[in-house]
Amino acid sequence: MPTPIYESILDNLVTTLQGITTGAGYYKTVNRVERLKPGLADLPDPIQIYIDSINDKRSFNDAGDLVTHVATIALTTYLKDADDPDEALSKIDADITKALYADRTRGGYAIETEITMAVRIPNDNEYKVWVLVHTIDITYDVSYSDPSIGR
Repeated sequence: MPTPIYESILDNLVTTLQGITTGAGYYKTVNRVERLKPGLADLPDPIQIYIDSINDKRSFNDAGDLVTHVATIALTTYLKDADDPDEALSKIDADITKALYADRTRGGYAIETEITMAVRIPNDNEYKVWVLVHTIDITYDVSYSDPSIGR
């Protein structure tokens, strides 16, 4: 059975974010990217990104054969044990922006990728974990009758 376009987009996000390494020209190396959300005590790596779906808006085209989706997705980055967390968060923010905008079509599955918000969550816990959340909108089309067929 073919993979739905939305799943292919999420897989592309994981692959894209896994490519953030100093060896590839980024400031930092992301150690882990997953489509799960851990508890703060379950953070074994210094830099981890977790992908969560938030919302999916749909609209139909005039011909009725395509459905346009705008998927809102949260990328939650956990930074652990940083010497200078403000600088590290700024560099991770720049790296994520660079990686996401390198291919706004998510490997040809999407029409557009747009970062709509980036928020730092202050550290007020005993775990020495800092959090950066990016909200992104990904616009894509699928067939009205088959979500595995795109534009």
